[in-house]
Amino acid sequence: MAQPGVAGDWSVKDMLAHIAWYEREEADVYGEVSGEGSPLWNVPQEPRNRILFEQARGRPLEEVLADFREAHERFLGVIERLSEEDLARPGRFPGTSPEWPPWRKIAVHSCDHDQEHIDMIRAWLGRESPERGCLQYRQSLDEQLPDAPRSDAPYRP
Repeated sequence: MAQPGVAGDWSVKDMLAHIAWYEREEADVYGEVSGEGSPLWNVPQEPRNRILFEQARGRPLEEVLADFREAHERFLGVIERLSEEDLARPGRFPGTSPEWPPWRKIAVHSCDHDQEHIDMIRAWLGRESPERGCLQYRQSLDEQLPDAPRSDAPYRP
């Protein structure tokens, strides 16, 4: 899990640390813990991801796995407590887009972002990825809700 090469010099461990950071940030925003979130949101995506990679690179695998599990459980707990109104109202949470309803941002992050990394890991392992169910689901939502912001827009909580 710590062997580089999954995506450039990233390992599975690095991807889990990356996903954990994003899920912690999401949990803070939607749990209204920290308002605007990390200042790293002001850094473009590729440099931000490189910074996250460098910060997590030397962490032990066991620590990254524990952090990943904790971040994921916390993220799910926060999302499960949101009301339908919370999920439907764009701009409801500090620092979020006034154009995107939170449910769409959550779906893009929790489904598409994770699937992107699952696909990278499966390709690295030499296994075919299953059909992109998340992508198909998102495209279906786009068809059903033509006036909603497109889900291929850049991601930011």
